[in-house]
Amino acid sequence: MVTVAGLSFGMPFSGVVQAQDATQKLLTLEEKTAKSKQEAKRLSVEAKKLNAEVNGLRQQLIASAKKVQNYESDLTDIEETLISLEEDAEHKKIRLTENRAKLGHTLSALQRIALLPPEALIAAPGSPVDTVRSAMLLKVAVPEIEIRVESLRDDLDELAELKSRIEDERAALLASQKYIKRERKDLNTLLDKKQSLQSKAQASQKSVSARVKKLAQQARSMKDLVKKLEAERKRLALVAQKPKPKPQKVPNQTQQTSVPESTPPVQQTAKLTIVPDPAQIREFPSRRKRVLLYPARGRVISKYGQKRGTNESYDKGLVIATRPSAQVIAPFDGRIAYAGEFRGYGRILIIEHSGRYHTLLAGVERIDVIEGQWVLAGEPVARMGDKKLEHAEIYFELRQGGQPINPSPWILTNKTISNLDKVNG
Repeated sequence: MVTVAGLSFGMPFSGVVQAQDATQKLLTLEEKTAKSKQEAKRLSVEAKKLNAEVNGLRQQLIASAKKVQNYESDLTDIEETLISLEEDAEHKKIRLTENRAKLGHTLSALQRIALLPPEALIAAPGSPVDTVRSAMLLKVAVPEIEIRVESLRDDLDELAELKSRIEDERAALLASQKYIKRERKDLNTLLDKKQSLQSKAQASQKSVSARVKKLAQQARSMKDLVKKLEAERKRLALVAQKPKPKPQKVPNQTQQTSVPESTPPVQQTAKLTIVPDPAQIREFPSRRKRVLLYPARGRVISKYGQKRGTNESYDKGLVIATRPSAQVIAPFDGRIAYAGEFRGYGRILIIEHSGRYHTLLAGVERIDVIEGQWVLAGEPVARMGDKKLEHAEIYFELRQGGQPINPSPWILTNKTISNLDKVNG
C-alpha cells in the first residue's frame, strides 16, 4: 500500500519538476533574448553615431580632395607656362645673338669707312661713281641700323620681362607645392580618422571582402566579374531580408511542455555598418545626363574604342594622363563592389551604382576604400603612383548591365577653379 501510495504521489511531483525545468529554461532563454535586444539597441545607437561621424567626415574629405585636385591642376598649368616661357626666352636669346652679330658686322664696316680720310676714298680702287654710290648706301643704311638697334632694345626688354615672369611662375610653383603638401597631409589625417571609425565595422565586412576576392579569381573577364558581383549583391540583399526567429512564449506552470535540449538561444546578429543617409545617395540617371566627375585631373590621351595608352586592355573607356601621386575620387555616388588586382587591368576599383551601372577605375597605386563601403561623388578613393615617369595613367570605364559604354556623354565639363586664385584673391 505504501509503494502504491508513493507511486501515486510520485508521478504528479515528477511532472511538476519537469514543468519547472522547462519554465526555467524558457525564462533563461527570454532573458538572453532581452539582453540581445538591449545589445542590438545599443549597437543601433552606436551605429547611428558612427554613421553621423563618418557622414560629417565625407563632406570634409570631398572638400579636401577637391582642393588637392585643384592644386594639381595649378601645378600642371604653372609647369606648362614655365616650359612655354623658357622656350620663348631661349628663342629670343638666339634671335638676339643673331641680330647682334649682324649689327656688329655692319657697325664694324661703317667704323672702318669713317676712319678713312677723304684722300683715301679718292685713291680707293674703283670709279668715282662707285664711291658716290657707297656713300649714298651708307646714308640710307644709318636709319635702318637705328631701327635694328631699337629692335635689339625691345628684345632685351622682352627677355628681361620673360625672366621676371619665369621667376614669378617659379615662386607660384613653390607655393603650390607647399599648399598641396599641406592639403595632402590634412587629407591623409581625415582618411586615417575615417579608417579608424570604419575599423569598428570592418568585422562584418571581412567575410564579404574574402568572398569578393574569390569571385575575382574565378571570373574569366571583366564582364564576368561584374556579373558575379551583381549576383553577390543580390544574395546579400536576400540574406538581409530573411525574417528573424521569434522567441517562444513562457508556458504556465500547469502545462507540462518540455523544451528540447538542442534548442539554441535566439541571438541578435546586429553589426556596426557605415551607410550614408539614403537621401545623400543619388540614383544614376536612366538617360544620358552629365553627372559623372573625372576621377582624376589630367589630359585624356585615349578615348572610348581607342588603344593609345600603355595598357592594351584599356580600350573600352578613357585613359587619362595624370600627375604622379594624383588624387583619385569617386565619379558618382555608389558602393564599392570590388577593390584589388584583376588580371591585365592591374589594381582596380569597381563602384556599383543604381540601375545596374558600374564605374571602373584601373591603374591606381593606393586604394583607400574597402568592399561594401558607400562613397559619395568627389570622395577620395585612391591615389596614383609616384614613380619617376612623365605621367601616370588612369583608366575610366562605365558599364551598364555588364556592357561597357562610352562615358564621355555622361561626364561633367565644369570649369576648374584654381586654388591659387582663392589664395591670391
